Amino acid sequence: MEISRIKGISITWLSKTGLTNLNSGEGETNLVDVKRYKKMGDEFPYVSGQAMRYYLKEAIRRNLAEEFMCRPDELGETCGDIGKCIGCDLFGFMITKKKKGAVTRVSPVKVSPAMGLLPFDENSVLDFLTRRKPQKEIEERAGDIVNVEIGTNIYRGGMSIDIMRVGCEEEWTSDRYTMKDLVGVEKRITRVKMALESLRFITDYSKQARLLTDFTPDLICISFQKGSFPTLIFLVS
Repeated sequence: MEISRIKGISITWLSKTGLTNLNSGEGETNLVDVKRYKKMGDEFPYVSGQAMRYYLKEAIRRNLAEEFMCRPDELGETCGDIGKCIGCDLFGFMITKKKKGAVTRVSPVKVSPAMGLLPFDENSVLDFLTRRKPQKEIEERAGDIVNVEIGTNIYRGGMSIDIMRVGCEEEWTSDRYTMKDLVGVEKRITRVKMALESLRFITDYSKQARLLTDFTPDLICISFQKGSFPTLIFLVS
């Protein structure tokens, strides 16, 4: 399917995990809780959209090859070079300008929170651990007791890619706007492929040092939009 004929891609996936805590909530001093939402009186875990964006961006960063991807500076701002930087191109940015306001780019890649589909209370336990404090003397031992909420679940995630905006910049005039291609068709295809492949290598999510689990999708549904109606393609990993 030629990318020039595709306007957008929508993806929904299901992922079954082991015991883990993929995205912590606010918690208390000695409790690391799981982010949760309520539905019909039951609580379900979820991974925030901000966390999912970070996980997917880091998955792309590990597979850059010849592409460049900047890192935010001390103010959290990125380079804003769409033609050069795949991160600023795919995930957008906002750069402040003194006395001018801000330069913004709407992200062509949209990511949904990963929603747990099974009630958390039925699939959860408390994981006990201790945090060692620095020892003033070799004989002295001190530490904090911490409980981490962990659970198994099936998560539903989603991502959409606005193909028409990848590698392009909007140019506005008084009566219309056009899309200026800054990278060329081949590089646009490469960047879209990297965004799709990031789902296979979701990485750097929370609590993996001691709660390693597989968060890659087990079932994927992809919809390619060419015109007014989408064409559905089902993929099973």
